[in-house]
Amino acid sequence: MLECRMSKQSKTSPGSDTKHRMRIAITPLKRGWAVISQQSQNSHGVYKTKREAQHAARTMARERGGEVVIRGRDGRIQGVDTFSLARCGAAQLSAVEGVRLSEDVVSDINALDGQEMSDDERRNRLLSKYGRV
Repeated sequence: MLECRMSKQSKTSPGSDTKHRMRIAITPLKRGWAVISQQSQNSHGVYKTKREAQHAARTMARERGGEVVIRGRDGRIQGVDTFSLARCGAAQLSAVEGVRLSEDVVSDINALDGQEMSDDERRNRLLSKYGRV
């Protein structure tokens, strides 16, 4: 399985660019914690501890990309974890975005995955070679 890099944003409100991003909420219940997809309002499980719910939600977001919104017992947002598919390799990125990437682009993305650079640096490197889409 491909591992995505995670950027954490603690004690912030969710980002504004969530139109295409999956959002998963961890919300308190009387007995336990629910993991809920905010787009479909479907529950993906109820867990005894908040830690278990966070693990399940982060695993889902890691696989698909998206945000995990963590709420406290008072209902207030305690933090937002954002998982980007930008570091998941060309095959998964292509599948999620629904586009076919050329062999050159796939090769470049895979080569950049092994380098220690920020997402902005990676994006700028690809844009300088291929331009905007």
